[in-house]
Amino acid sequence: MTPKELYLNRYAYYKEAILECPSNSPEISIVIPCYNEPHLVDTLESLFQCDCPSNRVEVLVVINFSETEEGDIKENCLKNYEEVIAFSKKNQGHPLQLFPILANPLPKKWAGVGLARKIGMDEALRRQSDEKSLIVCLDADCTVQKNYLAELDRFRVGNVRAPGCSIKFEHPFTNPGIEDYELFLHYFIEAQRWVGFPFAFQTVGSSMAARNYAYVKAGGMNKRKAGEDFYFLHKVIAQGDFTELNNTCVYPSDRFSTRVPFGTGRALLEYAQTSRVDCYPFEMFVELKKMVQFIPNLYHLDFTGTDQWGYGLTEFLKSLNFEEKIKEIRGRSGSYEVFEKHFFQWFDAFRLMKYGNYLLDKTGVMPDVREEAEKLRRVNKNMV
Repeated sequence: MTPKELYLNRYAYYKEAILECPSNSPEISIVIPCYNEPHLVDTLESLFQCDCPSNRVEVLVVINFSETEEGDIKENCLKNYEEVIAFSKKNQGHPLQLFPILANPLPKKWAGVGLARKIGMDEALRRQSDEKSLIVCLDADCTVQKNYLAELDRFRVGNVRAPGCSIKFEHPFTNPGIEDYELFLHYFIEAQRWVGFPFAFQTVGSSMAARNYAYVKAGGMNKRKAGEDFYFLHKVIAQGDFTELNNTCVYPSDRFSTRVPFGTGRALLEYAQTSRVDCYPFEMFVELKKMVQFIPNLYHLDFTGTDQWGYGLTEFLKSLNFEEKIKEIRGRSGSYEVFEKHFFQWFDAFRLMKYGNYLLDKTGVMPDVREEAEKLRRVNKNMV
């Protein structure tokens, strides 16, 4: 049994085929979760106005709602389903193929964006025959640049070593706070790159893609109701040679939302109350950079030197039994290159977030993103 067959047999949410598999297998599958979306047709129009590559491209729209949903929201979801059918009929003969998936009412425990993405991405996996085909995530409140499909296909063919990519995005700056929120997203990644972390990539659910084989290797999409993109994509990033696609752009919505406990919509709601966007302090990254620069010593010398790091990093590392962990990593590393790889597999994006949250619990304060981004800008020429 192939890895793909094993995955679909054990881990796919829907065990039976949702759609009839085409004789001409898609090489790019765009998965759009859709829950009560008033502007779904705008997203579809944007895709269908793109320059289409000669290869087969499919769009799978996963209309979903919870088993407890009723009233207007359920009716709107069913309306979305009818909109996709009508749009598909209207655009018969277009090289871009569109298919709606009306997910059965999802169990209350798991209903949400993670499960909706998983249903669509599992189905995309099943329909593709080439393991280097792309499974792409978009959202039902986004539009895309006209060269979006062509650049995805160019990436598919040209970046054969990359298991996936993070796609450039730009929010429309129409609502108060959105500019600061986008600054926060870029500050957080650029600070990590300044430190020297190999996993410093954006993990925005509407702007990411993974190859067929990488999706399987990552264990597929998770069923988280929020943060599903972060957890999934970092498993793809860990496979190595991950990259960015910056020759095209996704334009996410800047709407207010309470659907998830964090993200764009929640940040805008908080900005409306506080007129600021909080972020991790730049001093935190200064200490992390010292740690990363010290990694060669951790391999070559028989000590860790954790007492030299401030801003709570020494205490945080001690809480993780850092010295014992370094000895363990050193013991199974035959070279510095292997040691460094194992180190960053341990101190990964999840542990970085834990350090940031540790500081928040310790100090109770997170500074304003504009102040911290300016500190980074002074030392990092890439931060514009």
